[in-house]
Amino acid sequence: FNGDDSLLIDFMFSVDFRDLFSGYMGIVIHNGIDGRACDYYYIGVSYYNNTITEEKHNIEIWRSKEQGTDTRITSTLWPSSFLPFINGHLYTISIKITDGNVFDVYINDILVIDNAKDANGYETLQNGYSGYIGIWSYQPITTIVKSLYISGTPHIVSEMTIEPYCPTPDPSASPSKMPSRIPTAHPSINPS
Repeated sequence: FNGDDSLLIDFMFSVDFRDLFSGYMGIVIHNGIDGRACDYYYIGVSYYNNTITEEKHNIEIWRSKEQGTDTRITSTLWPSSFLPFINGHLYTISIKITDGNVFDVYINDILVIDNAKDANGYETLQNGYSGYIGIWSYQPITTIVKSLYISGTPHIVSEMTIEPYCPTPDPSASPSKMPSRIPTAHPSINPS
């Protein structure tokens, strides 16, 4: 619980990108405490390496609202001129979220994303509570977590069920099977 205060997250890590072409790792902040896995923000580092362009790392903020509707909020290059990204070295991503959807992102105390706002107004804080916060890694990247700090007072949940399915756009191209324990969230008036 953060009340009206900003949500602060510090994530200290090292990574091994091995000899990959691309990969991603970072923090996922779910919007709300209802247990749905499809409404979240991702703040992290992407890695690209190919023979045509140089190796590069980006710091990115993405929002995922429903299945297949990922939106990049902002992206910037890793500040490699004064902070080289080296496998096995320790780095800290610090995230400050104000007003529920305005992001400041720091890498080792260097501001890299300033005042990035989601124009759609989705919020990470609802009534002072943030949703579930986790660490996400994609492709075979080894992420070694050294520490994770999240501001506020913990909200203890006796039983938590994360719903891995997201609603499909209506009308659904892939309707739920009958009977369904997971119906489409917004069924169409004129089903296909």
